[in-house]
Amino acid sequence: MSTKQSTKRGKKDVGSEINDKPSAEPVETKQLIDLTEEEAGRMVTEAMDCGPPEPEPFVKMLLHLFDLHEQGLGRELSESLHLLMVAAYNNSVVHSGNFYEYLDAIRKGRSLAKRARAWIARS
Repeated sequence: MSTKQSTKRGKKDVGSEINDKPSAEPVETKQLIDLTEEEAGRMVTEAMDCGPPEPEPFVKMLLHLFDLHEQGLGRELSESLHLLMVAAYNNSVVHSGNFYEYLDAIRKGRSLAKRARAWIARS
């Protein structure tokens, strides 16, 4: 039997499987809401540094977001997503530009990071 989970599961299957297994330690709402800029930065850095064989930091970041969603904390979910995007941006080569222009460029399929690296290489 394979140890890998199928990636073709429906959204309902994945959620119900996760929810059917009780957590050893219930997550307190206050703990979820209190994500600081420093914690967001650490989560992003750790998630980006991990590789496929050890995805725990990436899963930890996603689990934080999943728990917010599961508890119906939409505003807090949006705030956490924003903090994580800002943390990723602040650690990038484009961090001196405008954050919202950076997001807009990504939405349009442009890579400001590639441009910034090319500019740095020419300097």
